[in-house]
Amino acid sequence: MYDHADVGEAKALLAARHLAALNPLIDIQGRECRLAADNAVELVAEHDVVLDCTDNFATRFLLHDTCFRAGKVLVQAGIYQYEGQLQVFDFRDELAAGCLRCEWPEEPATGCVGTCTDVGVIGAVPAVLGSMQAMETIKLLTGRETPATASTVLVDLLTLEITRVARPRRPDCPLCGAAPRRPQPRHEPWEISLSEFKRRFPAGRVIDIREDWERDQVGGHDPAWEHLPLSNPHPLRDLDRRRDTLLVCQHGIRTWRVVSALRHEGADRVWSLPGGVSDL
Repeated sequence: MYDHADVGEAKALLAARHLAALNPLIDIQGRECRLAADNAVELVAEHDVVLDCTDNFATRFLLHDTCFRAGKVLVQAGIYQYEGQLQVFDFRDELAAGCLRCEWPEEPATGCVGTCTDVGVIGAVPAVLGSMQAMETIKLLTGRETPATASTVLVDLLTLEITRVARPRRPDCPLCGAAPRRPQPRHEPWEISLSEFKRRFPAGRVIDIREDWERDQVGGHDPAWEHLPLSNPHPLRDLDRRRDTLLVCQHGIRTWRVVSALRHEGADRVWSLPGGVSDL
C-alpha cells in the first residue's frame, strides 16, 4: 500500500488513492482526521461496517463503544510481533456474545504492550491479519455467518496455530451489562496536555525523546524543545528532579513508559504527553 517515498504522508489519503487506481469502479474516500470523542459518532454513523486498523487501546475502545451505541458492525484485528487476533462485534441485534468491555472492563493502561516501534514487526504479519479482516468483512456484506462474532481468533504465525477463545457476555459489563455506565478513558496522573503543562509550569522544560530520523521524517517538533533521544537513556536518568519536565514522543507510549519508571524512582515532577506529537 505504501512505499518509502510516502513517509510522512497521510496514510488514509495514500490508501484511497492506491485502491482507486486498482479499482476505479468503486467510490473510495480518504478522511485525514484523528478519531476522537467529538467526531467518532459522526464518522461511525456514515457506515454499515467499521474496520478497526488502529494501534492503541484508547482509539480501539472509543471505536468499539461508539459502534455499540450506534448499532454498527465492528471488525477488529491487531498484531504483536509474530501473532495477531481477530474478532467481530455485530451490534445490529441483541448481543449473543460478549463485547470488548466484557473482556476488558477496565481499559488497559497506555504502554502496557510494546508497539511496533518498540518491539518490531514483520510486514507479513499485518498482511495476514489484514487479509483475514478483509475476508470477515466480505462475509458480513454477503450475509455469511462467522465464528468470529462469538469468539476471539488468535493466530500464531510461528507455530501456525489458530485458536478460538469463546467470548461470553458478562452481566456486570460496564457497556452491555444489566447496569451499563459510560466508561471513562484511562489516564495516569503523570499524563498532561501541552497546553496544561505550559499553563501550570511556565518555566518547565519540554524534551523530545524521539530519534533523529523520526524528527526528520515526521516532523512536528518545536524548535524550543530540547532533544534527548531515547536511544541514549542516561541523560533522562540524570534529569533535574527539582524542575517540572514534559517528555514528548510520537504517540505518547514511550514517554508513558519512561515517566512511569522515573515516577516509581521518586521523580514526581516529570510528565508524559498523552497521544504524543501525533495528537497535537
